[in-house]
Amino acid sequence: MTPDQNESIARLKALYESGAWNKETYETAVSAILDTTFTAETDTGTIVQGTGHMVATGGGVNVAGNVGRDLIMGNVYHGPKTADPDEALRIYRRVLLHSSGSLPLRGVDIGASDAGGGKRPLGLANVYVDLDTTNKKYFLHTGREGKQRDPEPFSALEKVIEKEKLVLTGDPGGGKSTFVNHLAYCLAAHQLNPESGWLEQLNGWPKEMAMLLPVVVILRDFAATLPASLPDAATPNDLWAFILNQLEKQNLGFAAEPLRELLENGRILLLLDGLDEVPTTAARLFVRDAVVAFLARYPQNRCLVTCRILSYQSPEGDDDPDLRLPKDFEVAELAPFDEAKIDRFIDAWYAELVQVGTVRAQDEAGLVQRLKTAVRRPDLWRLAPNPLLLTVMALVHTHQGRLPDARALLYENTVNMLLWRWEEVKAGGQKDAPPLRQLLLNAGRTEMDLRRLLWRLAFEAHQRTPSEASDETVADISEAQLTRGLEGLKRGDWNWAHQMVATMKLRAGLLVERSPGQFTFPHRTFQEYLAGAYLSVQADFSQEATSLAGEGALWREVILLAVGRLVHLTGDQDKPYALVNRLCPVKKTDSDTAWKNAWLAGDVLLEMGLAQVAADDGWGSELLERVQQRLARLLTLGKLTPRERMEAGDTLGLLGDPRPGVCSLEPELMPVAAGKFLMGDKELHEIEIAQPFAIGRYPVTNAQYQFFVEDGGYTEKWRHCWTNAGWQWKANRSAPRNYEGFTLPNQPLMGVSWYEAVAYVCWLAETTGKPYRLPTEAEWERAARHTDGRTYPWGEDWQDGMTNTKEAGLERTTAVGIFPEDTAVCGAQDMSGNVNEWCQTRWHDEKNQAYSQPYQQDDGRENLVDGNSIWRVWKGGAFYDVVRRGGGLPSGGGRGYGFRVVVSSFFDS
Repeated sequence: MTPDQNESIARLKALYESGAWNKETYETAVSAILDTTFTAETDTGTIVQGTGHMVATGGGVNVAGNVGRDLIMGNVYHGPKTADPDEALRIYRRVLLHSSGSLPLRGVDIGASDAGGGKRPLGLANVYVDLDTTNKKYFLHTGREGKQRDPEPFSALEKVIEKEKLVLTGDPGGGKSTFVNHLAYCLAAHQLNPESGWLEQLNGWPKEMAMLLPVVVILRDFAATLPASLPDAATPNDLWAFILNQLEKQNLGFAAEPLRELLENGRILLLLDGLDEVPTTAARLFVRDAVVAFLARYPQNRCLVTCRILSYQSPEGDDDPDLRLPKDFEVAELAPFDEAKIDRFIDAWYAELVQVGTVRAQDEAGLVQRLKTAVRRPDLWRLAPNPLLLTVMALVHTHQGRLPDARALLYENTVNMLLWRWEEVKAGGQKDAPPLRQLLLNAGRTEMDLRRLLWRLAFEAHQRTPSEASDETVADISEAQLTRGLEGLKRGDWNWAHQMVATMKLRAGLLVERSPGQFTFPHRTFQEYLAGAYLSVQADFSQEATSLAGEGALWREVILLAVGRLVHLTGDQDKPYALVNRLCPVKKTDSDTAWKNAWLAGDVLLEMGLAQVAADDGWGSELLERVQQRLARLLTLGKLTPRERMEAGDTLGLLGDPRPGVCSLEPELMPVAAGKFLMGDKELHEIEIAQPFAIGRYPVTNAQYQFFVEDGGYTEKWRHCWTNAGWQWKANRSAPRNYEGFTLPNQPLMGVSWYEAVAYVCWLAETTGKPYRLPTEAEWERAARHTDGRTYPWGEDWQDGMTNTKEAGLERTTAVGIFPEDTAVCGAQDMSGNVNEWCQTRWHDEKNQAYSQPYQQDDGRENLVDGNSIWRVWKGGAFYDVVRRGGGLPSGGGRGYGFRVVVSSFFDS
């Protein structure tokens, strides 16, 4: 053997003797080193032959020739050291490829299964779908005859390119870590082989940034290395020392100096993943300061930090610490997958399964179509925009050919896959029983015994999470804790327990060894589900769950998943009903905890299945009505924070919003007296409205507009509504625009043109026999500004948190009426936020001359008979905008345009 082979085998033997590898893995790796011939697929997809040593990369197990005399297993290098800086960085990049190139959930990877037959894992780049952010690009009109462009999202990649320092926030499973891995992999692959086309995977990536070396730091791991007694102040060396330590653990210490040289020259892209996963406030403040200090020391380098949305908020009180990074870090929020991205992922998923040989090519089209249809089920469509949950659904569908009816069943099936592996989707015989199951049989134990142990470990891990920690933090389970728990399954047999642990390390996938001696679940979702399973079997379930709810958001998903498991797996409704009764008792209490409990009670009913609850003419219907009324009260009084209130409003929208005029055919009307008032934009003028009128309390909601759609509003049945005032029916529009995330029944209608608004009020007038129409600009101002010309419905001065505009940072519409401060004297709400509102009034005349001030009703500006070239006025403020007056083409109406109705001669009717 060569000296290099001797050194590599010595490293492998050390791993085997330490217990990190089993005999089979060790012998396979040694054979690969000793084998002097190979036929293998390279990173670029070409088949080569020659002699050399095995190199495991992110795209599978490849073999390199003399230039690749290294063995990479996991994220650890087992080859010879080098003094050549370029070679050191090459090896560093290859290790990075191996650790970031496949789908990130070990165990949620078909290629890692026992039935995989040694095939490569699913390549991340092959199934990766570009992520968008909620940050928008807005476009000006192209001209009077031009088409209005709807706002478009910035992609996450565009934001990284644009900003040297960026915080990327997202929901659990929203793709933050996947994005980091994809970015790191593509850059490293390009730098190893610039002609391979990997930079094209990063659409728009500047050539001058192509050689930035990605350095990935898991901030949770960094925090774990900090001393119990934290230093008084962070220094640049704190983060650098951690990076050096990680390099040493990976046997890459020789790459430290070349990496430092790149840092000094501003050639590093620092990827800091999981700021929210740092477990305590003190540690997170220190980690934040260490990052800031490090970047101050190396200011020419670029940096991306990821964090959960709710963990990256401004402090609620003056005494609360601000955990955010400095203001030179821009913040961008990841958007969920839209319909096109969901379909793109499903296409890519099955295409990759065909490539790895898991699915037959002739079956691909049928499987793709069945999964696309399945995820569009109403109960699952809410989950599909989350990349992790979509991946889970794709896994279940791949291996079972269908998706279960509830998410608790979905997670149960996924846990089965992670625990017992899965059979490959192809024709063939039954494999031997998995070793984990065989070990249980040898101990006289069943699968359920192991499940119950994992339930308890997950619950206890959840309990150990500090109350101040983010609700995405995944707790560690030490190998000692796991071994002790397993010993209890076989009368303290340590050897048997150790065998179980060793098998789990290499085969199971439900527990992942993050570092030597420390296990965790692949994602927070699985920890929560297993903890929920433990909670669900407690005799005092409702009392225990209510107590946990009082400890904060950490337990919310655990409770909901426990409910789902009880209802959909065991058929038990009594325990969830008892929980709802505790969370939302008949006796009302005005406290944040009580309001949050009522919101949780609503989500419990949704988890149970609304149709089933509503059909229960006993306790179910009684509890549903109680929760609906309590949540309506929560919104009306403006309880909790704006974001919490927004989410509670979503829950009420799904349960059925009982507030008058929200989801009913007719709106609730607010009377406005005739008389004089002050009106005007830059200068106030006294105007008189001769007739009293009434205006809708809220803008027209999705539920109300749906009556129009379902009654054939876009068909010939109501054609006369489209032609009533002389304009022509828009035959190319057969339905309202559909903006994902803006379609809950109690949200304001959004995205309609002025034509659609007028057609709706004509239909409503004819359907009800009442003279509904759009408000004139004067009527709208009188309702919003009272008689004194106030700037905002609440008064003269702007105040943050009073309404849903850009300043609120909610980035979408909310249920109507959840900002009680945004209420005009007449009682109309949401007049300065949520959506812009069309008025009947013209913006200019036929000669393109803007109408003069003061307002005059008889100068032609209220003429309804126009062509498409005459702009119409809109008023108010939208969730992405500020409060202002504007105008647009009547055929326009992009994102953010809605309307409300008025009725003339209100007091006379």
